Amino acid sequence: MTTRTVVITGATRGVGRGIADAFARRGDALVIVGRSTDANPNRLGLPGTLESVAGELRAAGSDVITINADLAHTEVAERVAREIQDACGTPDVLVNNAAATFIGPFLDIPVSRWKTALNLNLLAPVALIQGLLPGMLERDEGRIINITSAAARTRDVSATNVPQLSYAASKAGLDAFSFGLVQDLAGTGVALNLLAPVVLTESVEYHLTDPRFDDVKHRMAHMGPYGEAVARVADQPLDFRGRYLENHDLEALGFLSA
Repeated sequence: MTTRTVVITGATRGVGRGIADAFARRGDALVIVGRSTDANPNRLGLPGTLESVAGELRAAGSDVITINADLAHTEVAERVAREIQDACGTPDVLVNNAAATFIGPFLDIPVSRWKTALNLNLLAPVALIQGLLPGMLERDEGRIINITSAAARTRDVSATNVPQLSYAASKAGLDAFSFGLVQDLAGTGVALNLLAPVVLTESVEYHLTDPRFDDVKHRMAHMGPYGEAVARVADQPLDFRGRYLENHDLEALGFLSA
């Protein structure tokens, strides 16, 4: 396979980090976007910064550009799209992975946090796609992967009954936007797919400490294999488009080991 340029948001840890590792193993050039840096690490103490991840990806043989940005601000997401174009032109693959969730009963989550969730989980992908899609259309080639969540599709909001209404609502918006955009992209060389991961990440480990979630965590995919599955989706021909892929779908395709 020829080397591609792949943009991944939220790549300093979790699903995004697993995806970055998978593309690096393919020799692809990466643009990783994240908020955590050595100077300003994750406030919860979770591992991973732009510098540390970039160093490990480069050690694996990948060319890496880092962009430090808080995509929860729409004007920042628009600026990041321009920075990507200036740095490397139109990417071959865009993975909208960065997300925020606020866990707790509805009355405990202020509107300000709803705005953060909606901006980061929905409007940042919109802004990045608006900025990068014209180049893909001009080249008649591109792959877009939006990372969503099954939390947007279940009546109890989350498969684990974790109260995260702002996250679920924002991901439902991402689903509606994505399926509508698939129709707009019909007849072009750009394919868009939605993936709804259930993955054991550092954040999951941090938030779900109650032993009643142990069985749920045991059934989650791990970041490495899941990242490889996402890269496999990006490898597919143009007619592989408009899919909503949960873990079991990826397993059925042979992209993810059960």
